Order: sequence, then C-alpha cells, then structure tokens
Amino acid sequence: MYGPVRRTHDVWTSKEGPNDVRTSKEGPNDVRTSKEGPMMYGPVRRDPMMYGPEGPRDVRTSKEGPGVARTRKEGPGVARTRKEGPGVARASKEGPGVARASKEGPGVARTRKEGPGVARTRKEGPGVARTRKEGPGVARTRKEGPGVARTRKEGPGVARTRKEGPGVARASKEGPGVARASEEGPGVARASKEGPGVARASEEGPGVARASEEGPGVARASEEGPGVARASEEGPGVARTRKEGPGVARASEEGPGVARASKEGPGVARASEEGPGVARASKEGPGVSRASKEGPGVARTRKEGPGVVRASKEGPGVARASKEGPGVARTRKEGPGVARVSKEGPGVARASEEGGSWSAPLQDPFSLHCTEGRKQTLARLRRRKPRFI
Repeated sequence: MYGPVRRTHDVWTSKEGPNDVRTSKEGPNDVRTSKEGPMMYGPVRRDPMMYGPEGPRDVRTSKEGPGVARTRKEGPGVARTRKEGPGVARASKEGPGVARASKEGPGVARTRKEGPGVARTRKEGPGVARTRKEGPGVARTRKEGPGVARTRKEGPGVARTRKEGPGVARASKEGPGVARASEEGPGVARASKEGPGVARASEEGPGVARASEEGPGVARASEEGPGVARASEEGPGVARTRKEGPGVARASEEGPGVARASKEGPGVARASEEGPGVARASKEGPGVSRASKEGPGVARTRKEGPGVVRASKEGPGVARASKEGPGVARTRKEGPGVARVSKEGPGVARASEEGGSWSAPLQDPFSLHCTEGRKQTLARLRRRKPRFI
C-alpha cells in the first residue's frame, strides 16, 4: 500500500482507509496500534487524500480493545482511555458525555472496590468489563464479543440470553442485577433473594427498593413498576413515574436525564422538552430512542437497530456508523455496537462468533423494527419453552 516502507510494531493496513485499520492478529475493526503518530512509518510518502495534513484520521488505540478508542482530541463523547477498560473512558478535556474517570466526575468513575454497579475492568474487551467480585450490574465476560457478552454464571447484570426478549435476558442463577425473568416482561425481572444491588421485590419489583427515609437517588416505589420508583421529595435523578412502564419514569418538572415516558415501552422515554441525555422515542423500540434535537449523548436514530443509534450531527457521544467512528465495526443497517439482531430482540445483540474480531453484520431479515413484525416475533418467542445452554 505504501510501497517499500519500514513498518514498526504490528500494524498491517489494507485499503479500507484510515478509519478501518486491518491488523495482523486482532482482525479488522480492532485496531492494535502503538505509535500511530506521523512518525510511525518513518519517511513515508503519504497519500494526502487519505491522511490530510494532520496525519491519520483514526483514533489512537493502545491495547484497550474495540468499543472505546484512545482518543486525543478527536471529538467529544469518547474520552482518552488508558487501561480502565472500554465502555467508560477516562475523559480529560475531550468533550462532554463522559467524565474524567478518576474519582471526581459524574457518570461512572474509576472503580476499585467502591461498590456495585460498575465492575473493575481489566483489558478484556468492549461493552462490558470483566468483574471479579466487586458487585452486581456488570457480568463477567470472557471474550465473546462487544456490546453484550455471553455470560456463564459469573455475575449479575446480563444473563445468558437465548431467545427470551429484548432488554434483559433470562437469568437463571447468575446473581443480582437481573432477576429470573419468567413472565414478568422485559426491562426488569422478578427478584427474590438474589443479593445486593436489587432489593427484595414484594410488589414493587427489583432494581429499586422501597425508599422511605433512605436518601436521594432512589425513590419510593408504589405501583409504578420496577426499575424506577415514584420520586416525590426524595431527590433529583429519578423522575415521578405514573404507570408508563419499568425502566424509565415520567419526568414532569423533576430535571434532566430522564425523559417523559408515555407508552413507548421500557428502557426509553419520550423526551420532549425535558432535558438532554435522552432523546425522543417514538416507535423505534426499547433501548434506543429517536433523537431529534433534544440534547447530546444520543443521536438521531432511523431504523438501524437498538443499542446504538446513527449519529448525523445531533450531538457527541455516538459516532456515525459508516466509517467514521472508532471502536465500532462497519455496519450496514443494523447499527454500531450491536451485532446482527435476528430473534433475540433489541437491546441484546447476537454475537456472531462471540469473538473479539467479528465481521460486519448484514441486514436483519426479521423486521423487528416494524411494529407488527416485532409483536409477532415476541409473541412467538413467549410461546417457546425456555432453554438454557
């Protein structure tokens, strides 16, 4: 490609361009570079149409893995990651959406042994980090693939999925964070005695315990549904829910971060003028909302697929999934960060070979984005008997 060039380290470029670097051991879309700067190849005749005057347009990655690339100042939404792990980046001054993950910023901080919800990450892979015994919320992943990892019995947060439904997989005995979902429905399952991070659900549901005088951040759950409780005077961050559904509450005057949920479904609320962070969901499906111009962090979704949306120019945090964004494989029409969705449902991706280097997903033959098709598919899945691997 470059002619007789002194190559360093282990980078083999093909003809995809600067945003899709084929490596030798990892495979495409998983960029293993070390010194990507202008002096990487020595005195090399660079193609000005490809690199431009400032060097390659791709992001600098070290060994973190796909999902989050080591950025310098390329753009907001993904911060410079060192060795924290993908999914949450260490943000220095790149842009909004992710806070500096040391001990100071909102969102998710660098966790050591602080508590449940975010696990200690090593270097395993994107989307979900390997947890040791820190706490629920994220499951232990092996090396299956980005987005959602196939969990054995390691930990809570994501259960072994087969064909149960969107949003939450059927959990057998994995642990807290996601309870055994029998007939309850997607979003949150019935919790009995799983462990911390999910309260004993009597009539309310797991994920939020009945809070009386506990403190802010968790509201009193009466009959709204699991996942989000009725926030009266407790504190910000959780909105007052009526009966919309689990996962998202109806935000009236509470504050940004939670949008108004009407009847779209769990996991995503209709954001009108509530605030940034959640976009307007119409009928796309749970897990992804249609962002018009509400705020940054979520981009305008067409019908690509759940989990990640196609960002045009709405805001930072999600890259346009054609050839631009780091750490996301080349997608056709499904959407980055989620593999081919066939019968699993939105919110959980079907890992093709469950490997770190997975190929580009094809068009989904099952029109799950169609309202009628999704209803028929989910009805067919509910009639089947659950089978665990």
